[in-house]
Amino acid sequence: MLRDAGGVTPEQTVWSNDRLRAEFGLPPGDAGAVLHLLQPQASTVRCQRQQ
Repeated sequence: MLRDAGGVTPEQTVWSNDRLRAEFGLPPGDAGAVLHLLQPQASTVRCQRQQ
């Protein structure tokens, strides 16, 4: 994956390729992440880092 121009805050980073888009540094507390599987079947996975 390559670093994408996405992200709303400095803590949020977005990485993507033709099959997957990953967003890190999401609320709450910049510990959330979302993975968007684009191929072969579109789906979304959300996760939260335990502190």
